[in-house]
Amino acid sequence: VGLQSRDTGTLARLASEQSREASAKVALLDARVAQLDAQRAQVESVLQGLSRAKDDNLLVDVDSVVQMGLQQTQLTGSVQPLLAALVSSEKRLEHATQPRLVALQLAMAQDIEQLRKTSVSDVAMLATRIDNVLRQIDSLPLQSDMVPLPTASGKAHVAKRLPADAPWWQQWWGSVSDTALGLVRVRSIASRDAALLPPDQGFLVRENLKLRLLNARMALMSRQSDLARGDVEQVLQQLQGQFQADSPLVESARKQLQEVHSNIHSAELPQIRGTLEALSAANAAASVAGN
Repeated sequence: VGLQSRDTGTLARLASEQSREASAKVALLDARVAQLDAQRAQVESVLQGLSRAKDDNLLVDVDSVVQMGLQQTQLTGSVQPLLAALVSSEKRLEHATQPRLVALQLAMAQDIEQLRKTSVSDVAMLATRIDNVLRQIDSLPLQSDMVPLPTASGKAHVAKRLPADAPWWQQWWGSVSDTALGLVRVRSIASRDAALLPPDQGFLVRENLKLRLLNARMALMSRQSDLARGDVEQVLQQLQGQFQADSPLVESARKQLQEVHSNIHSAELPQIRGTLEALSAANAAASVAGN
């Protein structure tokens, strides 16, 4: 009985020691697990901070691009800079991880569709057309300018159509006929006064055209579409009434100005209120999250 009692006591002590060792190991494991949880939480916090900082930087870049595109559109009168800025910004937002940027992406998509349907004058292109006509003004022939025209077929060069052995009087008459036909010019004119315009008045007519074209150009740049359209109409009327309509140069100038006239649209530039409001909301949310 005494031997069994000692064995039982020994087993009890061993069991107690093993229990304490097991408890110590469990406590150590718990401490390590807690340490790992703390490290994982720190890593997640760092990753979230990096992601938030990346999205915040993206938001700043997008805001800068949109504002720059808006300024270029206001300066040039063309919708293309703003449209390109919104398209590039929308593509960058597709990779954003913050849900607060989804509303901004949707607002940009709506404004992009609106811009693509908007008809706005391409001021740079129209100004280039006006500059081309300005450079041609001095070379455009007035109706009062005596520019020889090709003679009608069958009536010119009578002397050349005579045989070589024709009598002298026929050759003389053919030469006289060619000279006379070269002096005669039949041309329809829109105004008798335009045909009798003196040279010094012709200079004034050209300078008046230049001033009207410059006024049209300035009106385009200042978004005064009605004034620009009216000046172009006046120039077209002067080209029709005082310049030679059958001249290729005059016809080219008229076509360019007609293109300008037909492409002068409303001066109202498109608004992107949805994108600007979404940008403002996203910036406010970023400030709150940062604090």
